[in-house]
Amino acid sequence: MVTERTLCPILVGRQHELAPLDDALLDAARGDGRLVVFAGEAGIGKSRLATETRRRATRLGFTVLRGGCAATGLAIPYLPFLEAINNELARADVARVRERLEPGLERELASLFPKLFPDPGRRVDQSRDGDKLGLFEAIVSLLSALAEGRPLLLVVEDLHWADPSTRELADYLAHRVSSLPMVLVATFRSDELLRRDPLLLMVHGWRRGGLAEVLELTLLTALDVARMSQAILGNEVSDEFRDYLFDRTEGSPLAIEEMLREGVDRGDIFRSERGWDRKPIARLRLPRAVSEVILLRADRLATTESSVLDAAAVIGRSFTYTVLAAITNLAEDDVSRAVEELVLHQFLEPDLEVRGRFRFRHALIQEAVYDQIISPRRERLHLRTAEALGQAAAPALEIGNHLLLAGQTASAVPLLLRAAEEAMSNYAAASAVELYERLMPHVNVPEQRGRLLEQLGEALWRSGQPLAAERYLRQAAETLTAVDEPAGAARCRQLIGACLHDQGRIREEELEYQRALSILEALPPNEDQAMVHLRLARLRWSRCDNRGAKAMAERTIAVADAAGADLVGVWARAYLGAATAHLGEVDEGFRLLESSWRDATEKRMYWAAAAVLRLDMSVRNHALRNPEIPALMQTFRSLPGISPADEIVARCLEATVAFDACELADCRRHLEAASTLVNRTGHRLLLEEVRVLGGAVHLAADELAEARSELPPPAEASPAAIEWLLPLGVILELAGHNPRAAAEVADAGLRAAGEEVEAVVSEAAVEAFLSVGRLGDARGLVDHGRHFRGPGRDAYLQRARARLAIAESRAADALPLLAGLCGAFADAGERWEELRTRLLLARASTATGRLAEVADQLSRVETEAERRGVALLVRHARELRAELGITEAPAPAGAFMAPLEAQFEAALSGPIVSAAGPAQARELWEWAAKETRRCHGVCLSLSVPFTATFDRTTADEGWVDALRLAVGLRDKARLLDAPVTVEMAPASGATPITAAAASAPGTAAAAQAIVIRGGATQSARDWLRERGLHADLADGETLVVPQRWVAGPGDVHHAAADLRPSPPPPANVFVQEGEFWSVSFAGLTVRLKDVKGMRDIARLLGARGTELAAVELIGVSPGRSAQRPADLASIGFAQEGDAGEVIDHEARQQYRARLADLEEELEEATSANDIERAARIREERSFLLSELAGAVGLHGKARRALDPAERARKAVTWRIRDAIDRAETAHPQLGRHLRHSVRTGTFCAYDPPEPTQWVLARPAPRG
Repeated sequence: MVTERTLCPILVGRQHELAPLDDALLDAARGDGRLVVFAGEAGIGKSRLATETRRRATRLGFTVLRGGCAATGLAIPYLPFLEAINNELARADVARVRERLEPGLERELASLFPKLFPDPGRRVDQSRDGDKLGLFEAIVSLLSALAEGRPLLLVVEDLHWADPSTRELADYLAHRVSSLPMVLVATFRSDELLRRDPLLLMVHGWRRGGLAEVLELTLLTALDVARMSQAILGNEVSDEFRDYLFDRTEGSPLAIEEMLREGVDRGDIFRSERGWDRKPIARLRLPRAVSEVILLRADRLATTESSVLDAAAVIGRSFTYTVLAAITNLAEDDVSRAVEELVLHQFLEPDLEVRGRFRFRHALIQEAVYDQIISPRRERLHLRTAEALGQAAAPALEIGNHLLLAGQTASAVPLLLRAAEEAMSNYAAASAVELYERLMPHVNVPEQRGRLLEQLGEALWRSGQPLAAERYLRQAAETLTAVDEPAGAARCRQLIGACLHDQGRIREEELEYQRALSILEALPPNEDQAMVHLRLARLRWSRCDNRGAKAMAERTIAVADAAGADLVGVWARAYLGAATAHLGEVDEGFRLLESSWRDATEKRMYWAAAAVLRLDMSVRNHALRNPEIPALMQTFRSLPGISPADEIVARCLEATVAFDACELADCRRHLEAASTLVNRTGHRLLLEEVRVLGGAVHLAADELAEARSELPPPAEASPAAIEWLLPLGVILELAGHNPRAAAEVADAGLRAAGEEVEAVVSEAAVEAFLSVGRLGDARGLVDHGRHFRGPGRDAYLQRARARLAIAESRAADALPLLAGLCGAFADAGERWEELRTRLLLARASTATGRLAEVADQLSRVETEAERRGVALLVRHARELRAELGITEAPAPAGAFMAPLEAQFEAALSGPIVSAAGPAQARELWEWAAKETRRCHGVCLSLSVPFTATFDRTTADEGWVDALRLAVGLRDKARLLDAPVTVEMAPASGATPITAAAASAPGTAAAAQAIVIRGGATQSARDWLRERGLHADLADGETLVVPQRWVAGPGDVHHAAADLRPSPPPPANVFVQEGEFWSVSFAGLTVRLKDVKGMRDIARLLGARGTELAAVELIGVSPGRSAQRPADLASIGFAQEGDAGEVIDHEARQQYRARLADLEEELEEATSANDIERAARIREERSFLLSELAGAVGLHGKARRALDPAERARKAVTWRIRDAIDRAETAHPQLGRHLRHSVRTGTFCAYDPPEPTQWVLARPAPRG
């Protein structure tokens, strides 16, 4: 059939892109997800490559989902994900999917997926922080349930048409996918986006962060054009015709197909006895533009077919046959025949995933046809489409969009308002903003406009734009006040306060809440009134004003009870309990917290119960009751619907408990998990806490420069953050032997502290003041009622009094206090405080002449701190020992020695048995050799059968590495039609034990299973089970891992090809030779001029996988090692001072004034429906907002520019990137490798995606 002969049946010219796609699929099959992005101009073949990816994934046993964005003026939030998931739900056993879901997700998923939860009575309460992230995590859970234990491929096409909420979900998945057995493939047109388009910025961020493999598709070469034409026509193509087509199409695959189709239709290309033939080149008259070709072909259609094609173009890229038939005013038989003809002529194609649905073969076809329809006919078709969609119960946004395009604004407004409310209920606030802005010019009645301004302001606030939201909310408050709607005006004031909170304008925030209360208190008790009281309670709590927080929480409870606001009451009792505990009534405080948690649980407010438990555990940590936290943490994690934000806070709390216990390895592990979650979710507000805890770990490890770079000055912190920063800052300065700076830290921190100062803060200030002889100030802190507050006050107050006693030559009075505290801290799991107290006890014992006790205390501190890696306290103990002249006692034999585990080797072997020939077998062998190195293995055999061994510290590590290679090798072979048999067994000595490969039909090996002999460890079995690769016990200790796919008729074993492996790759060299660097990579050697960035890279290559601080790299110069932090002042990177604020006060005011002007200009552009001008204004607004965000730190404090760590970070980042740019110009493959492997920032590292060895020095000459 002609139509079949003018569509290319194969994928041409994309071999370079298929290799990383295969690797992504193979990694996902082993549990390590990947994100792959296809970028390129329209018609270049992104969809073809996505289709091929789906085909290959299906072959590997993946669950495959696909969705696409639509080219409509107003896009449905999350459209491609809704399409992909709903299409799969239509095929799946919904009851089974529901069973596989985590419990408690109905609240998040019900409105988006009614097939899954058909109960229409769901009500969304948006007062919960992090709801959007909860929804996104629920969608991740749903995707996992749909996969049914198999790896998942999710294809999202045409992301350039995505609405903001779809981009947010795509970004969330981009950060989340690496921990899932999933490949996310996204496509977008790169030629239609502005330089600062949000999608481009997002994709650049993915690339910089190493989250995505971005494949920028290029036009086909002349040779590829010939191969594609030959595949379509089935004939050899002459060089003359190839060059003619290449000149006309420039290598665009869509253009090639359309040109050939046009040639066939015009008779320029025709069948002859020799097959397909053509007229002479001089007589061919093919147009140059694809759109011209499409319209020429459309002009030759019959009247009925042309009418149906126009109607389809108005509906959109994808449509149902039912809606199409309803708007054409034609008989059903005529419509059916027309659709068949349009499919035959390559305008349309059936949607293979949804019965009764069709789509344009390419978006360019739909765009070309739509653009040539005259306006009156287009509007009539849009109106008919809206009516047909209304009868089909389509989404309100889709119907309203067609009504707008039909010029029926009055009918569209109510539908679009409903669509915006639905978007808000589904946490798609950014998409709701676009809808409200689109509606603004069409709503002029004051009452309605006031409510619309309020809704727009709230949507802007929830989408993270508090400055713009504040402006609209102030307009709304004025409008609603003028029309006598006090409740609405008060709610606007409440939301303005929330906007001010996000901007760090705390005093103005409280003023707005008071204004809201002045309106609401004249009304009967209501939920808004209770919520304002709650926000005021939270505000006082954040300022460490426990008395004020308690009084306001009690008031909130009274109003909430009267208004029936259960949720607000639960929150208020939690704050009341926390404030009560911090005021010294600890048991009563915990009783109130427990009551609040019980109420939330009984009312199934699990997310509120989780928040109450977080607060409870935090208070217990303050009260030195860490041993009680693990049981509460277990309860916390058992609650349904825990959000990523909840998990980040929980991880930080676990890190805090681990730090208190001096379990630094556990603390790092929890912080790494928290940091990963922050990066995945974009929850930057929690990043500060992660960084502060990271600084604490560096401090404990005596890594002072690194600690200084992580810990912001206490003067810039909130009162709540002072609790951590002031003690750590004092310890940091004293550890650097700078007591004056420690006292300055204490002074600045106390000025920034709240109404009541926590005991741990007060005690640290006492230590700092005593270090510089300020005894009066220290005693004033001990005696003042404002200080030493909180549930743990007694312990820290006693230690402060002990410090005073030692300073006042009353060491005998300090001894009993300190001895008791050592035991109390130990019982509370506070090992950090116990060891610091023992050092103080040693000093007190010295003053009383008890030298034996001094030696004992110092030995205990040194031994325990060294065992736990707390190098700072080890140093302090040794410095004190040296100061006192006490000799070091030998450690008891075998004390604190960790047992060494025996090394383990696992061997893997398998003959490469190819049904496809030597080329595929060689490709498989080379892939296996590369993958073995990536899995920490070594190739042993130099001939078939392929054999690898894995020498790791533990059996678990060895087995998991071997399994990763085994599963990847089997799946890669499947893609190459070169099936393999893989056998695994423990190795003995230097010779791997490998069983003979079975190949008889019917055996496990013949079915391409992985055979494991000799007893895999439990961790190995768990690894298989987590990835849906269940192992069956065959006999004794033999495990068989069956294949995922169903064997096809081509999966037949033949004799193995007689292959030998490729020679080992040439050595990679990075050596300085005078003023140049000689660099060899992937067999190519280049010489690069010496610049500082090259030296930085060389240093990172030598410390592969190890993070180096930028302040350490900044001092590297030829022939010199990195300078110590103390020496950095000589090169302009002193540890003190800065260059002022990033953006000064005047500039910030100018930025804000310009933003206000932009808001007015945006409103004007929106009113005039000037889309291009509005887009330019939004771009400038986004830039100014990002600049302001970078200039403002925690709680709205201005960031200081160019502190030493920041200056080092910027300098090193710039010079490394400059060096990589130079390298990429001379050696593109080397540049790409370095760009993907070198990580810059405050800490830099060389961390290649696969093991890469470098020679960093020339071998010495012989003789």
